[in-house]
Amino acid sequence: MNRWRFILGVFALCLALAGCRSAVGAAKKIGSGVRSGVAKITGHERAVSKEQLQTAAAETEPQKVPPPPSPAPAATAPVEERFGLVVEEKPIQPPPPQPAPKPKVPPRRKGMKAPFPLSLLQGDFGQTTPPGGEYFASAIATVAAKLRGAFPQVSGVVILAKGEDIYIDLSSDGPVPEGTLLTVFEEGEPFKHPFTGEILGRLEKRVATVELTEVREKFYIARLLATELTEKVAAGQKVRITASKLRLAVLPYINRTSEAIETDEITRALARALEATERFDLYDQDKLDILLLENELEAGDLESPKAFRTIRGKLPVDYLLLNSIRTVSGRSVLDTKVITPSDGVIVKTVSALVR
Repeated sequence: MNRWRFILGVFALCLALAGCRSAVGAAKKIGSGVRSGVAKITGHERAVSKEQLQTAAAETEPQKVPPPPSPAPAATAPVEERFGLVVEEKPIQPPPPQPAPKPKVPPRRKGMKAPFPLSLLQGDFGQTTPPGGEYFASAIATVAAKLRGAFPQVSGVVILAKGEDIYIDLSSDGPVPEGTLLTVFEEGEPFKHPFTGEILGRLEKRVATVELTEVREKFYIARLLATELTEKVAAGQKVRITASKLRLAVLPYINRTSEAIETDEITRALARALEATERFDLYDQDKLDILLLENELEAGDLESPKAFRTIRGKLPVDYLLLNSIRTVSGRSVLDTKVITPSDGVIVKTVSALVR
């Protein structure tokens, strides 16, 4: 008797828990729950027909429980009907966020770390390129102007030669300043055109180079600078600075400073400034460089008379320009020495301070 009471009590409890009106509905619901649990354990789910869903919904009494707050809807796939069965797919989970790629770090080199910037070893002292023609433009223009002033267009004759003092009479279309360089020459026999017989000119022989030192009222006094071999200055010889362009050979600049300087660029800038004066004609720079290379000479070697003798007579020019850069109290100075092509004597020096 007690056993039957216990069984009926358990059955009534199951009916209450299942929320069904009849024992048949409770049994169906309990069986469905058991099958669902078994399917979840084994990993298999069966499709449920529409009739079964309607029957279970009709037999189940809805409970009056306030609905919980609905969470944010997750992205789900739509419910599909396949072969009369309702198939519910699982919510589509967004892919997990990918971590940002880490920047690649170059492998660390082995060795001792330099205690100073490596640029110092490469000659970079805070300056991308060494200074060149643009940096020295003002000083180069000054040198060209001084050289132009040293060669005005004048002509004259030697009155008296007394040692190194040469007394001359000059005529010009303007003032002739002290320091002007003049050429003393002798006129030779005239030469004629071979067909017309017209006298075209006279042969000339260069004698010496002189520099004006004093300007008097009726004459000038000049100082003898250099003479051609076996030649002497005498009264009656002609003196002039030709009205035609003087031909110059511009030697490469010599860097006598401790800084890196584009000497080739400065040399080209000086050549352009001299040509702009329309007073000078410049000897081909490549020919001059090749001549120095063939004789294994550098521009600075030509200051020595012994070295100069190796190229004497090989340059058909009026003067050579020996150029250099030096430092005076931390400032750069451009120097240009005018040398005679016959013996390498320095007849004039012009300088300009780099500003």
